[in-house]
Amino acid sequence: MEEKKNVQMHFRVTEEEKECIYQKMEQVGISSIGTYLRKMALNGYCITMDMSNVKEMRRLLRSTSNNINQYAKKQMRPAAFMWRMSRIFRKISKNYGIK
Repeated sequence: MEEKKNVQMHFRVTEEEKECIYQKMEQVGISSIGTYLRKMALNGYCITMDMSNVKEMRRLLRSTSNNINQYAKKQMRPAAFMWRMSRIFRKISKNYGIK
């Protein structure tokens, strides 16, 4: 369990330094000034990864699985199943001369 953060720290910066801090926050994708400053003070760096390819792959996988589920539902309806089975029986009876 994460320890509660109950100690505040305050410091002053110039307008230019403030703008620089906010630009760097935007570059790494962190929206909380506290989170950004804590990470930089403790670790010295923030790591960001471009996950756009993974997000696109996840989107494609989700849409593909939805399509497969729709096809499976359509194929397993009783009427469709009986229709397929009757076609199979007709082909068998036609090929083997069974009536």
